[in-house]
Formats: sequence, structure tokens, C-alpha cells
Amino acid sequence: VPAPDPARWPRETLPVDLTALPVPVLTDEDAGPYLTLGAVLATDPDTGVRNLSVHRMCVQGPDTLTIWMVPGRDLELAHQAALRRGSPLPVAIHLGLCPAVLLSSCCPTSLVPPDLDELAVAGALAGQPVELLPCRTVDTEFIAHAEYVIEGELLADRAPESRHGTVATPEFLGYQGRAHPSLPLIRVTGITARESPILQAVSGPGHEQSVLLGFGMEAAVLDLLRRRGTPALAAHCHTAGGGQLMVVLQWPAKRGPEDDVAVRVAAEAVLEQFRMAKLVLCVGDDVDIESDQDLWWAMVTRFQADQDLHVLPDREGFPLDPSQHTGYSPSLSADGRTAKAVFDCTVPYAQRARFQRPRFTEPSLPAPRRPAAPHLR
Repeated sequence: VPAPDPARWPRETLPVDLTALPVPVLTDEDAGPYLTLGAVLATDPDTGVRNLSVHRMCVQGPDTLTIWMVPGRDLELAHQAALRRGSPLPVAIHLGLCPAVLLSSCCPTSLVPPDLDELAVAGALAGQPVELLPCRTVDTEFIAHAEYVIEGELLADRAPESRHGTVATPEFLGYQGRAHPSLPLIRVTGITARESPILQAVSGPGHEQSVLLGFGMEAAVLDLLRRRGTPALAAHCHTAGGGQLMVVLQWPAKRGPEDDVAVRVAAEAVLEQFRMAKLVLCVGDDVDIESDQDLWWAMVTRFQADQDLHVLPDREGFPLDPSQHTGYSPSLSADGRTAKAVFDCTVPYAQRARFQRPRFTEPSLPAPRRPAAPHLR
């Protein structure tokens, strides 16, 4: 691939002042303006592998951001590797990227292991390479087509996420987020933008964020089931669960009574493999998995709670769900654990003849009448 030509991607250098950018404040309680769809690109100094991941970052001043990194994930590991070398980690924060790049940044580790560059995945999705250019103020690269690029260094210094309360900004499950008492700081060294740039953002419980999170998980679930030898027709990570907590699986027509058990066992495997997954809803191939009306119809007419509900008690879960708390359920051994459940709304093989949906005929319309030919004299 030829090296990108900077002339193809003209950029304007902006003052280093985050407060001058249209960064949203979502609620009156928020800790401050938040970059909610900032994609951070950094290279691990130990492995040389690039990582692209989206993080919430709170504007703390004209040239300062706090960043929340999930512990143990690739960006935090790269940050720790840089600090062991005695230097900050150069980063490029992107606001406004094409869908392929954003989708690749949200893929789970089971699909994109640490030694695989997310930008390679983005290039495969887009059908063309992702072009990179060198940053102007730090020793790293940025994605050439980004609307805004914030260059900076991820420091060893830390600061509270909120300086005036305990609230951060709304989380993706629809509840107000809690501010962290101490988070790493990013010192901004430069800001560039394309002509008439658009600052891309999402709200915490928004549909867009749930779709981004669900895309990679759907692929990972289908990959797990394929490797188990029980492939489903489709997987849909419903936005009601933030694209993570509720998984709908569509199964092909059952070939024998053994498939009644196979569906349940495969659904339980999904719950065991994916910490975030809390509910799995199984339906047949005649149910539209993207129609809430169809899903509720299947629940009402193809589900008996005494035999079709299968519960896995006290499993590792996700603490941002407020019900996953010992104060809510004393049967949980610790906060952040949960009871998981399979709702099997597939038709039992032996009963399949009783559950046929009608196939309505297409209305037959009379053929249009031709106008009479004009009378010629």
C-alpha cells in the first residue's frame, strides 16, 4: 500500500484548548464535558502492536483529560509498559471516524486478540486500508480521515474524575454513572481538524453505542457456537441490554428430540463464556429477531416458565447493572455477580406440528384493463 499523501487529507491546526471544542455535557449532574466516542490509538512499546479503543474522557482543563480504562485491557497494558520505561504513552484521540473503524475498536478479545491490530480488522470491514499519518506533536500516528484529532501523552499523574461530586456521566445501561476517585491524566499537546469538522459523540444509554457494542459480541457468539458444533442462524445483541447483556439466538428447524437439549446447552455455554451476557432468548427460524413484537409473541406463546426457564445462579457479571448487587439479591456471593437465565422459546421437536404460523397469500389484484384504442376514421 503506498504511503498516504498528507495533501489528500488537509488539516487545520487548532489552539490547544479543549474548552473551545463543542464537547457535550449530557446532564446537569455531569462531572464536566465528556468525550463519549473518543477512539484512542496507541502503540504498545513492548510488543509494537497498535491498539484502538473507545474510552470516556472528561475535560478537566484546556489541555487536560481524565480517562477511564477497563483494568487489564490493551490500552492500560500499553500505558503500564510505557511507565516501566520511564516515559508517558503517546496517544492520538479521534473524534469522527468511519463506521468500520469504530466497529473494529469495539470487537471483544475473543475475536481480536492482543497481538492483532484493530486497524487491520477495520481495513477488512471497509474493503480498503486505513490510512495513517504521523502526529505533529507526539511520536505516534493518527487516522487520516478523522474529523478531529487530539494528540497527547497518557501520564503517570492521576486526578479525580469529578471535582464537585460523585457523578460522572450517564452509562450505557441507562443509569447515571459514578465518578472514579482517581484516574490517569492525558496532557494534550496538539489539536487538528478537517475543514468544517463534526465532533461525533453518543449519549450513554443511546441506541448508537449499544449497536457498536453489540456488533463484535454477535460475531463472537456465532464464532463460539460454530466452534462448538451447534451453529445458530443468527445472533442479535439487543439494545435494551446495552448491546451486551441480552442475547437473542435464532435456531434452525430442529431435526430430532436431541435438539431440544442442544439449544439449551448451547445457550448456557454463551452465558458461561461471556461475562456480560445475562439473558439469552432462544427462538426459531420463523421469528424475526429484530422485531420486539415477534420476540414478545414468541415469549408469550412458546414459553412455559416451569420448564423453559433455565437459571445459572451466582455467576460473574457486570457491576454497572444495579441489580447485580448483594443488597438486591442476598443469593449473590458478591457485588458484580448475577443470576443468568436462558428463555427457551423454541418449539419442542415433538410439538412442532402444533406451532405452525400461517403463511398469508399475496393479494391477487385484477389485471389492469387496457384503455380502448381510439376510433380512427
